[in-house]
Amino acid sequence: RQLFRLYASTALVGNDIHNMLNNADAVINKTKVIFKNVEYQKAGIAANINNTIDIFLGNMRGLMIVFCVVYMFMAQTTRLTAHEILIFEDLCVIYGKMWRRYFPGCNVPPKMHQVESHFPDDMKKYGCLGIRSETAVEKMHQTVNQSNRMLCAVRNYEVKNNSMLKTREANEMPEVQEITVATLSGVKRPRSPEKVLAKTTLVANARKAKILEAQAVANAFKVLYGIPNTVALYV
Repeated sequence: RQLFRLYASTALVGNDIHNMLNNADAVINKTKVIFKNVEYQKAGIAANINNTIDIFLGNMRGLMIVFCVVYMFMAQTTRLTAHEILIFEDLCVIYGKMWRRYFPGCNVPPKMHQVESHFPDDMKKYGCLGIRSETAVEKMHQTVNQSNRMLCAVRNYEVKNNSMLKTREANEMPEVQEITVATLSGVKRPRSPEKVLAKTTLVANARKAKILEAQAVANAFKVLYGIPNTVALYV
């Protein structure tokens, strides 16, 4: 529990979380093998330890499945459909409820609060959060650092504050958001129409499977704890 809480408290960008989500099943299975090691059995742990471990790791896997789709929607650099935005909002809320149910007594990390309470509103406002994706944020580090160094040299607080406010206002403009997302999404190599179609179909099918799996986990949680389901399955 402490390990997972520590992991979930880390940043929502970077190769660590990207690799963890892509290899969730392998991580869970490896963890299960370690936890069920003979040395643990010799330590006099209760006879039902295997069942307890299965339940705990099953809960972790459910959280990862849901968050994987939340992160996928966050990283998308094109506008989501109205139905996808509803699914995103639903999964964000359920993710927070699952955390509280599976880890009672544990504080909700600040970044999880952002996912649960603020990202759905941002998604409805902008239609996409690609500017917060791993690639976009990594590319923005240099620009942000340069701006910070410039502002540190400004001694007048009023001038510094006005500069920061104007920068924030400019970044929140829809036109600037679209240009920034398009710029930060990178340049891709040209491919033949056939390869583009095959790749697009493959990615779309994999994406749909992930969304449906996350919805299945969320819906099972809703049924178990009597939460109404108001969002249709992804098509």
